[in-house]
Amino acid sequence: MSSAREGREVSRRRTLVEALDREVDLRRTFVAAHSEALTTKASILVASASLVTALQDLDVHSTWIGVAIAASALAAVLGIVVLIPRVGDEVNIADTEENLWNESDAEAIRGLMIAKRAILERDQTALWWRAAVIAAGFAALALSLVIAALVFLQVLPK
Repeated sequence: MSSAREGREVSRRRTLVEALDREVDLRRTFVAAHSEALTTKASILVASASLVTALQDLDVHSTWIGVAIAASALAAVLGIVVLIPRVGDEVNIADTEENLWNESDAEAIRGLMIAKRAILERDQTALWWRAAVIAAGFAALALSLVIAALVFLQVLPK
């Protein structure tokens, strides 16, 4: 009788662990999509900041235009920092196989899920930092545009 109960318990655990494993995979897919979106935003930031920097160098010699150019250049640099390739961690398949070979099915799936979850957490942290850098870059670009507009509207002295 106890072996039937143990069998049901292992089956229940396996179902739960498989559901958790699918959830981790789903979140890793979300992180990958978000990463691609940040790469696109970074590309737009670099292109926009480069254009703004070039346009501000229009025969106007002013400290404020210098500040605006510096801010747009900073925006471009921040965009480039986000574009630098980052190779994310992956589950070490050979080590995982060796460590989990003698485990039950449920324990093996759980072990794999735990390894993937640790990688997911590191990827989420890296994604947060990349998003913060992009936000800072767009803020610098906006500051550059505001300063340049104020100089050209003669609100700020040339």
